[in-house]
Amino acid sequence: MQLSKSPSDRIELLRFPLIISIVFIHSYDFQINFSGGSSVEYSPSQWVIYFMDAISQGFARVAVPIFFLLSGFLFFLKFSATFFCYKQKLISRFHSLVFPFLFWNILVLAIFAIAQNISYTQSYFSGRMLISDFSTFDLINAIIGLNQEPIAYQFWFIRDFIAVVLLTPAIYFLLKTFPFITLLILKSIWFFNLWSIYIPSIDSLLFFYIGAFFAHKKIDLFFSDIWGRFCFSVFLILVVLDTLSKGLSYNPEIHKLALIFGILGTLFITKFFLDNKYLKDTLIYLGTTSFFVFATHEPLLITLKKLTFKLLPPASDFELLGIFLLLPIITILICLAAYALLNKIIPSLLLRMSGGR
Repeated sequence: MQLSKSPSDRIELLRFPLIISIVFIHSYDFQINFSGGSSVEYSPSQWVIYFMDAISQGFARVAVPIFFLLSGFLFFLKFSATFFCYKQKLISRFHSLVFPFLFWNILVLAIFAIAQNISYTQSYFSGRMLISDFSTFDLINAIIGLNQEPIAYQFWFIRDFIAVVLLTPAIYFLLKTFPFITLLILKSIWFFNLWSIYIPSIDSLLFFYIGAFFAHKKIDLFFSDIWGRFCFSVFLILVVLDTLSKGLSYNPEIHKLALIFGILGTLFITKFFLDNKYLKDTLIYLGTTSFFVFATHEPLLITLKKLTFKLLPPASDFELLGIFLLLPIITILICLAAYALLNKIIPSLLLRMSGGR
């Protein structure tokens, strides 16, 4: 299956907005913890909680399943059942996934180890224990995330992606033999929360499989454009219901329905970006920085939050909202500035650090 220019552009221009969503997901905090057990907490009004929840846990949450869906779709787009093809895919994913996964987690581990031993910075790099006290298993666990998130916790996504890629021969077999039954089983396990395996998560496996299913069956990734306005409207309603029903027994089902319609609605609105050449070209260009922003926004974001909460602790709802909305933007701008600088100084290393993107 070949991808024509229009859907290819729609995928490319979507990458940076999805990364912005990821940063806003990680901006959702009312309490900041420091080393030694101290913390700064602000208890906002209910309307502020609703607003922040709708942004970070509602609208932004579609980013993760869309990334897995796109990953599965692109992996199986030109896939053939040969050892050579599988070998080439693995080599490609080693450079685009494994190397940056190890590089960034080892780098963050080193930064934490150094910062925990400097009096001025140690309170901003708190943890359950000092990295200098880690056992060999603790170090490996911090880098890879065997039974927890990696130390650069956003890289759980890449860790799960690597795990799913290793399963692609089995996924291909299921696509060839029981494609619809497998899809139904995985959807049911996901929707009713029946999965108990830590790596890979059911979210990563399901949405990667859906993307692979689309590519294998040669289904247009943007097939839902005809119902796009309806899907996006339902998504807006479900985000409101999801936000208002937090803590209720039926909230997980509403949240998952919101994700389904949110994915369809988000894919639909990309068609409008194509009509504005400047916006389209800007988003596609910024898409080249998306992995770097993904890799570097943490621990930068949490460090900025700790600095802000310590030096300028929020004393009102609007101050908390300002922190919630501005810090992700400041974080992204710093990441983009760092990318531009490194691209001038060490472009080849930057390319490797960004997985060849």
